[in-house]
Amino acid sequence: MLVFAEAIAFSAFSFLAVYSDMKTRVIPNKLNYGFVLIAIGFASYSQSSLDYFLLILFSFAFAFVLYLLGAWAAGDAKFFAAATAFYPFFHAFHVLSFLSLFINAGVILAAYFLFVERRMPLARKIPLNKLREGMVSAEVLYLEGRKIVRWTPLVGFARMLLGKSFLPAGRRLVSLKASGVGKKEVKELKAAGVKYLLVRESVAFAPAIVAGFAVSLLWNIV
Repeated sequence: MLVFAEAIAFSAFSFLAVYSDMKTRVIPNKLNYGFVLIAIGFASYSQSSLDYFLLILFSFAFAFVLYLLGAWAAGDAKFFAAATAFYPFFHAFHVLSFLSLFINAGVILAAYFLFVERRMPLARKIPLNKLREGMVSAEVLYLEGRKIVRWTPLVGFARMLLGKSFLPAGRRLVSLKASGVGKKEVKELKAAGVKYLLVRESVAFAPAIVAGFAVSLLWNIV
């Protein structure tokens, strides 16, 4: 009976998250926090082991690092951790089981773009006069004196090979955050004389996370 209630709760929250992400590219904090609290409530009856809470902690830390790298938005990171919190209710698990969910979600997302969209999300050059709030930067811009430095992780490693620091020393104007550029950043870019910005397509991760969850129940990679 408890498993049935857990399945209904997961299905309901997943539907709301996918709908919100597909429609607005935002998963509300209230939904994610409610998702986690309900999962912990269920866990108090069936999964109160230390490994369960370590799984949630590790999954959130992993998702947060990806957020800092600009891989997805904060809402996607929180939803990933919340979905992971429900995983032990339906399958045997260990503290790294979140990696199975992530790998399967990634494969499903890549397959969707390759075989359905027949393309991959690409970065494109947007003139600054056409840059809008919420567009997601594909590069980090720094202002060193009056010089604009365009940085990506690949550029950072190239700098290290040349004996330079991984990150430029100047003031950061815009980052890779998946929530996109804000009004303040657009103004600062214009004031710094930036002519264009490479932006990438916003991707709804919630559907892939839910699909990855379902596949992980059948095929646990890690």
